Amino acid sequence: MSKMISVITVVKNARLDLLKTVESVNAQTCRDVIEYVVIDGDSTDGTKELVRQLAKEKKIDLWLSESDHGIYDAMNKGLQLIKGEWVLFLNSGDVFHSEDSLMKLWKKAQEKDQTPYGCSGVYGGCVQILPNGQRVVSKPLPPRKIYTRMVCSHQSLLLKTEVAREHPFDLSYRIAADHHQLMRLIYRFEPIWPVNELISEVQLEDYTWAQLKKGLQEKRHALWNVTHNILFYFLHWVRFLGVGFKHLLRRLRDLVNKNSPRM
Repeated sequence: MSKMISVITVVKNARLDLLKTVESVNAQTCRDVIEYVVIDGDSTDGTKELVRQLAKEKKIDLWLSESDHGIYDAMNKGLQLIKGEWVLFLNSGDVFHSEDSLMKLWKKAQEKDQTPYGCSGVYGGCVQILPNGQRVVSKPLPPRKIYTRMVCSHQSLLLKTEVAREHPFDLSYRIAADHHQLMRLIYRFEPIWPVNELISEVQLEDYTWAQLKKGLQEKRHALWNVTHNILFYFLHWVRFLGVGFKHLLRRLRDLVNKNSPRM
């Protein structure tokens, strides 16, 4: 059977994280139509050797290991190697929500592709796993929300490969290239559809305010670059201030809890 879906995992020095991602991909009910590709950033912790072994075990169909210019450069390299009609990026350490998650997303893509509008992509929700282990459900947002926030995690986004190649990740964005890519597609009215399904489980880091600020600045730059819309730009500033205020409150709460006397 031909490989209709390409799943790409990029990894660097994350051997244990990669294992659970590989197992999740291979557990998918539609594994026989998946081309699974791993792009390694020339790891030095044994990840490269693990990838080679997993390829011998037929758990990985294609792999590449070489230095790169960051995660989005590695993702672009994967785009050039794959043969599937559809593509999804599942980062090392992330997993599918259930064994039939990708099948559900692919079926919805095929259904939408038969409509007069066609289908350039579909996306669902995800479970965000916070650094403290808390699991938070993040539902997919309507496409129109893309101008103020990301409407899905890219781990829950299935795109047509030809569309993704026409709009590769812009390496000038170190944090928000995935948001920039999806914003470009939605702005040009590509038929991209939300699906009311949880697709992936994404491990989040404990971001500093400097990292959050940088990410929001990149998203605001991407917004202006794509739309040149003053209203959208203003709304994004409002969101920027809101995120900053919430971050400050969280830090103050953590500080109070740390200094509170224990009973």
